[in-house]
Amino acid sequence: MRIIQRLGMAGVLLLAACAGPPAGPHGDDAAARAALADVVDLYARVDAVDGRLIDQCMERKGFHVHPPHPAVVLFTPLQDPLGRSPRLDAARTQGYAFTAAESAEAPRNAAFDALSTADKDRYFGAQYGYRPGAATPDAPGTCTRTAMDALYGPGIAPPAAPLAELFHAAADRYQQDNGVRAAVAAWSSCLSDRGFPRFATPADARRHALPQGGPGGTGPTPREIDQAVADATCADSTGVRARQEEVWAPSATEALLAYAQRIETYRQQLRDQLERGLRALTPPDRTG
Repeated sequence: MRIIQRLGMAGVLLLAACAGPPAGPHGDDAAARAALADVVDLYARVDAVDGRLIDQCMERKGFHVHPPHPAVVLFTPLQDPLGRSPRLDAARTQGYAFTAAESAEAPRNAAFDALSTADKDRYFGAQYGYRPGAATPDAPGTCTRTAMDALYGPGIAPPAAPLAELFHAAADRYQQDNGVRAAVAAWSSCLSDRGFPRFATPADARRHALPQGGPGGTGPTPREIDQAVADATCADSTGVRARQEEVWAPSATEALLAYAQRIETYRQQLRDQLERGLRALTPPDRTG
């Protein structure tokens, strides 16, 4: 699970939340949204079991100090395809209201950090099959492969997930909308006229304002607030915010319905993985 690309999953949570009300009398998209929300939950639970399986394997190999397994961050505003600007009332006091999840800082374990380079190399060699210049996470005998065998079956690769395709199908339809493109261009010019860079999207403006090293504990800087207020003002005056919200919901719903069967198949695969992984834990765990 830890070598699966997670970018596509990031947008999936947004799709689940923003796909809009049922489009037809049978509520098929409501069922698809429920399945997608379940996939989000199952994915995180399987990933957590994967980390526990790796740690147990490393313990059996004689390694008792472990680096932390970063929690799976399925969605942050930086990954919002709408690139929404902040609301003006909030921007005046909170700026962009950056969250800790937007920090690039990974969790640390001081005891593991204190290990020598040679000890860390031995650790990662046992976990990933790492050798200088190469990494083979599916190599037999590594703890990554051991966890994969428990989750997917001996020698079996993770099943292909439709989530990135789903996300991009919605984003493509949204980004091709002439109204969205015109509104974003007007928003960019509005910010430029106010002395800020000519950002390509509201998401770019948000990234530009993110403090180096991630959000701190001192609150937004005057510079961040100035940009956030200008961003919000331009989003309202150019209509970009309204157009984004108008177009994204049907784009997400259309993609969701197109991928409904593949989502359901993947949900069952995740259920199976979770059951196998919990059985493989020592002692077996049925709580997940």
